Amino acid sequence: MNRLDAARMGVAFSMQILRHEVRDDRFIRIIEDFARLVVSSEDACARAMESGRDDFADAVISTETDYLEDLIGAIFLMLQTKIRRVGVAACETSEALTAGHGAAKRWPDARAVRAESGNYKNTGHPLIELVWAVGNYFKHQDEWAHDVWTPQGNSRDVKTRKMVEAVGIVESSTGNMRTALAFLGVDPHSCGKLAQDVQNWADEILRSAEAVQFKASRQAQESAGSTAGGSTV
Repeated sequence: MNRLDAARMGVAFSMQILRHEVRDDRFIRIIEDFARLVVSSEDACARAMESGRDDFADAVISTETDYLEDLIGAIFLMLQTKIRRVGVAACETSEALTAGHGAAKRWPDARAVRAESGNYKNTGHPLIELVWAVGNYFKHQDEWAHDVWTPQGNSRDVKTRKMVEAVGIVESSTGNMRTALAFLGVDPHSCGKLAQDVQNWADEILRSAEAVQFKASRQAQESAGSTAGGSTV
């Protein structure tokens, strides 16, 4: 097997992995389970308010509010997992298509893959990039110094901060994750909608990769046919 044949086998393998990552929809079912927990938490708040005891209601609502933020944060982390898996597979497929067929590299890095989701609500950022940034905010918010939130801030977290501000997240708020979810057009009871948005993006990445593969393979076949037709005995 020559080097070119090996590279084209690499394309087939990379496409197989990308299809696996895209078609794996377990994350949607997991997020739907989280949505049920969100409903349970809100029901607990409602029961506490109906108890007629203000001190008890205040304590329960305070606890459940924190729990809600953590549940929604966990949803964003699960979305990040799906985005990361598809992004890695897409970049490897892009690399393989370049090596095997000479195709222009569609996705030089994971950020380019996330950018395929287009500008969301005139924020200047793609939907998938916003979801990614909110997940990063949830993971690292406790590490952010006040400087991150100031115009003079120059840490590497400032870029993430600017992105999450676009979805309504602000410093020291106790409801930032719920605010982000609402901005993204999702009711906490139906978090599966956001999961489906991520799945739609993943499906489009696969379609794009398949289109590049088809075009590159066709061009290679035409080139081989032209070479064979032009040969002489």
